[in-house]
Amino acid sequence: NLDPRLSFQYKPDLYSPTFYHDHRWWRHPSAEGYNYYQFRLMRIMRENHSKGHIAVDPKELKKEGSGNAKNSIGNNLRRCIIHGQIYDLSDYIASDGPNFVVVPDGQSNSTSFNRKFLDTNVVTMFDQYPGNDISEMWDNYFANDLESKALHTQCLRGAFYVGKVDMRKSARCYAANYLLLAGSIALVLIIFVKFIAALQFGTRRDPEPGTNFVICNVPCYTEGEESLKHTIDSLAKLNYDDKRKLIFIVCDGMIMGSGNDKPTPRIVLDILGVSSDQEPEALSYIALGEGSKEHNMGK
Repeated sequence: NLDPRLSFQYKPDLYSPTFYHDHRWWRHPSAEGYNYYQFRLMRIMRENHSKGHIAVDPKELKKEGSGNAKNSIGNNLRRCIIHGQIYDLSDYIASDGPNFVVVPDGQSNSTSFNRKFLDTNVVTMFDQYPGNDISEMWDNYFANDLESKALHTQCLRGAFYVGKVDMRKSARCYAANYLLLAGSIALVLIIFVKFIAALQFGTRRDPEPGTNFVICNVPCYTEGEESLKHTIDSLAKLNYDDKRKLIFIVCDGMIMGSGNDKPTPRIVLDILGVSSDQEPEALSYIALGEGSKEHNMGK
C-alpha cells in the first residue's frame, strides 16, 4: 500500500532522452498504483538481459560507512550486508523517505507529508551499523514476524539493492588459489628434478667386465638381410668379453620371406661368411610335436 508517487529519482526534463524511457507511475497512472517500470519493464530486463551482480569489497564497504572511502570522504553511506546482499539506505535516511514525489503534469508534487514506509528498527540498523553485516540482527528482529520479513526483503531488493559481497579476497577463495599454486609448484619441481637426474656430469664410466657366460639367442623366420645384419652386428659389438658370449642363431625352416630372393638360413650364412659350397649333414632330432611332427631334421 505504498504511495506510487514516491520516487528516489526526479522527474526527467520534458522530451529529453530520459523522458522517453521513463515508464514510472507518472507516465501510466492508475487507481491501483501499478508501476509499469518496476513490475513489467524491469522484470523483462532482469530475465532477458541481466549479466551479473556488482561485487563490493567488504573492506571498502567499511570505509564508505565511516566516511573514509576515496570517492566519498566525509560522506557516511548507510550500506549494510544482509545474507551476502548489500543494500543502501543512504538517501532514504537523509531525506526521511524517498527524495521525490513524481506525478503527472498538473498534480501537486509537494513532499510535505510522511514519506517513510520502512520499519523504524530496520532504518536504525542501517543508521547505526553502516558498512557492517547485520544479518544476525535482521533475523533476530523478524524471528516472530516472517510475513513482515518477507515484505521488507522484497522492498529492499526492489528499491535499495546495490550488489553482492565480493568474495574473491576471502580466505575461502585464497585457499583455493594457494592450493592450485602449490600443485603447480609441485609439478614444476618434479619435472625439474627429473630433468636434473637425467643429466650426466663428468666422464662416462665403462661397465665392469662381466664374469658370467651369456647366450644371445636370435630366432629368425622371414626377416630380410638388412634387419638380420643389424641385429647380429649389434650383438657382436656388445661391450662384453667375447670369450664369455655366445650368439646362437636359429632359423626356423627353409622359409623365404616377402621381398627376399633367398631363404632365411642362406641369408644368415652369407652374413656370417659361410661359403655356399659347404653343405652340412642334416641331423635327426625329436621335437615337441605330435605324431609325425615329432621327428625333425636340422642343420
